[in-house]
Amino acid sequence: MNKKVHGGIDKSCYLYSADHYEFWKQKYPDLDWYWGTFGENLSVAGLAENKMHIGDVLEIGESIIKITQPRIPCYKLGVRFGSQDIIKAFLEAGRPGIYAKVLKEGFVKKGDQVYLLERQSNNLTVAQIFDQFTASKRDKLIIIKALQDTDLATSMIKDLKRFGESI
Repeated sequence: MNKKVHGGIDKSCYLYSADHYEFWKQKYPDLDWYWGTFGENLSVAGLAENKMHIGDVLEIGESIIKITQPRIPCYKLGVRFGSQDIIKAFLEAGRPGIYAKVLKEGFVKKGDQVYLLERQSNNLTVAQIFDQFTASKRDKLIIIKALQDTDLATSMIKDLKRFGESI
């Protein structure tokens, strides 16, 4: 696995909203659907990228995680779906899921509740960050704010710096 773009401290856990599955099942009705289809570690009901902020801390089962970035898909999602067309559809759908770093390791099991331990309401939402990767026109103020966020994953900061230079 290429640790430059996969895994690492800032992306050690990938959460995807179970609520998004119905949308995808309608778009791809012939796929064999199961939890984890998007490569997520956890499928979580009620997970909303537009309500979760970079730096929010969640408790799930015995573990504690901190949200670090949205997922920006690579070709491996296309391999999983049998077509690279999913990459464009994924970006357009605005349902990226959430990467997090693990603050406290622990067991997580089906049915465990997700508790918000810390809200970073001054930070951008996962959706606001994701939008900068999909927008036809990037928002310089959003990028500046993102670059000041110490909770944002290092790899995201590098990408957003490149975007900032092009505005």
